[in-house]
Amino acid sequence: MARTLQGGRQGLKLSIVDQSPVPAGATPADTLRNTIDLARLADRLGYERYWIAEHHGTLGFASPAPEVLLARVGVETTGVRIGSGGVLLPH
Repeated sequence: MARTLQGGRQGLKLSIVDQSPVPAGATPADTLRNTIDLARLADRLGYERYWIAEHHGTLGFASPAPEVLLARVGVETTGVRIGSGGVLLPH
């Protein structure tokens, strides 16, 4: 059953795929804090899932180990389902 989103909309399942990109001028620590903040927001707004993309050897991303970041996101959220997915576009 779909969760009711803030504002009363029901039946629409929304998810986020987060690669934790490090923007120019930011640090990886800043980026990981942004990821946690985004996961909390998604949880509050009633999003269905929060995915953390798995990527290896790619510069510009803060978390090459999604299982570690997922543990933190799980502690910081209560209703959103969390998961990991691979991004294989460079291959």
